[in-house]
Amino acid sequence: MARPAPPSLRHHYIAYRAYARTKVACLRHAQGDPSAAADVIGYPGLALQHLRAGEVRLVLVRGAPGTGKSTQPGGSPTGWVRRSSPATGSARRSPA
Repeated sequence: MARPAPPSLRHHYIAYRAYARTKVACLRHAQGDPSAAADVIGYPGLALQHLRAGEVRLVLVRGAPGTGKSTQPGGSPTGWVRRSSPATGSARRSPA
């Protein structure tokens, strides 16, 4: 069974489609369709909203063994995934 797409990928796809619809609406408006003006105004905001919501962050942590790298103050932030170096062979965990 296929795993669902991560939220950041869904947001990127929605933003991409909103951008494409903006371009089509611009072409329609340039060809004389006055009803396309509302789409030209609305879709860019939707695209920007989803680009901001789907922003991906990467945090790299390194240090000597036993220095508390895996300890996260205040608990793990929602949606973060912790991966260990392949060289250490440590277990990997993901949020449920």
